[in-house]
Amino acid sequence: MKNALLILLCLTAFGCSKNSDIVTRQGIDISFTKDYPLSDARVWNKPFNVKSVLLWKAENRDMGYNGINGFDKISQKNIAPDFIYSNISSQVLEVPSGKYFIAYLTDGNEDPKLAYSSTTINVSDGTFLKYTKNVTSLSANSSNAW
Repeated sequence: MKNALLILLCLTAFGCSKNSDIVTRQGIDISFTKDYPLSDARVWNKPFNVKSVLLWKAENRDMGYNGINGFDKISQKNIAPDFIYSNISSQVLEVPSGKYFIAYLTDGNEDPKLAYSSTTINVSDGTFLKYTKNVTSLSANSSNAW
């Protein structure tokens, strides 16, 4: 009887376990900052809210952004973003692995007003890309280098 109980206990403990699928997370960890001068000549670097962060799947595309629309230079068509994040200073953007086109746009409340920038990135399985963008030197109402 003891052996039967021991076998039943072992089967319950080990026989019911299930191999779970491994979940791999990946994406982009992005944050925006701006330098604010203090009266004693020091600088305070603090989070800066951007109006929008836009993300497009860019496989087989040559994407561009003009501050209003994302467009595919190959097909000559405007493309709606796949992901939109509004009013953020930092965000973890969890996306499947692949090629992406990312753009951000500042608002009209604080300099740099209505500045934007864009770039293409590749997200690999299990990898979070870290981007910290300091907007201090951006020019208002224009495209700026990523």
